[in-house]
Amino acid sequence: IGLVQKPNDVFTQEISMHAKASGWFHIEDVSLSADKAYKNLTDGKIEALFIPTSQGLTYSNGRETPKAQLLLDATDILRARGAERYLLSVISSMTTQNQALTQPIGRFKSDSFKEKLSKRGGLLEVGRTSERDFDAENVLLKRPLIDVKTLYNPSLTSAFQMIPGVLCMIVCIFTIVLTSMSITKERERGTLEMLLVSPIKPFEIIAGKSIPYFLIGITNISIIIIVGMIIFNIPFRGSFLIYLLGASIFLVATLGVGILISTLAKSQQQAMMGSFIFLFPAMLLSGIMTPICNMPEFLQILANLNPLMHFVSLSRNIIIKGGSVLVFYKHFLILFLLATVLFSVATYRFRKTL
Repeated sequence: IGLVQKPNDVFTQEISMHAKASGWFHIEDVSLSADKAYKNLTDGKIEALFIPTSQGLTYSNGRETPKAQLLLDATDILRARGAERYLLSVISSMTTQNQALTQPIGRFKSDSFKEKLSKRGGLLEVGRTSERDFDAENVLLKRPLIDVKTLYNPSLTSAFQMIPGVLCMIVCIFTIVLTSMSITKERERGTLEMLLVSPIKPFEIIAGKSIPYFLIGITNISIIIIVGMIIFNIPFRGSFLIYLLGASIFLVATLGVGILISTLAKSQQQAMMGSFIFLFPAMLLSGIMTPICNMPEFLQILANLNPLMHFVSLSRNIIIKGGSVLVFYKHFLILFLLATVLFSVATYRFRKTL
């Protein structure tokens, strides 16, 4: 999380301390400028940004009542929802100490509603209660004036998060399983030995087995994206050519894994089982269902060696967010390194097992 904080802003300093002490947040950035802090949010350095009343955009736009702002990166809706819930609970517990963030909005309409509210600490979150719950004859109520903005996925639609992840998973399964089984099939039938006595070189055999699945993988990616845009209204905010470049590097990595498995397997059944032994942990450590940062540290280290995790992050960044340069280069370079290592090792093993 990041905060915009002036040197004499005691309330924001208390929010920073309480958020850090809660164990839910890491304070990654404290800026004097709202513009600089917002750039850190769009670059992916932070996932949430709190801007106090004196620095809020609603205040500078000249509206009657100034509001603090909470900006959330909603490319991962699970983390965005959690960050909103936990940070608002931290801020709400401190609201009575700073009247700049509160205003009277009405009175209790019924005792039953008053009882429900007292269980929540006497404060209401922004946008969570309607004016029907208030009457002019009972107790005065206050709520925090915090304008919550979820960027890139304002409606928190789950399809925006799931489609890029499912796309990556389908392509990964397809390329690894079929590549490993196709080469093992040649060895089982004895046709691989016939290829070896021909003038064809080993790298040409690898190319002949890899290029068709590479092209099919690129075609599958394009079809899934088009279907997602038409049926689920998924926005594609980044550059499609840059995305295809990242997808190409990912496909080289997965083809390398498939070839490597084929050098270890003696039959198609072994190749299939070996593929799924790799795929199940790769999916669990990809961040498709569970955020990587919520995993134990040793699993986070393993996840950083997982090509699927980097391509999922790259896909969400380009498709939903529009392609933050910092996030793109980070995952692109790691993918390129993994693809180079995996395909080189697979090629070496293939030559040794011929």
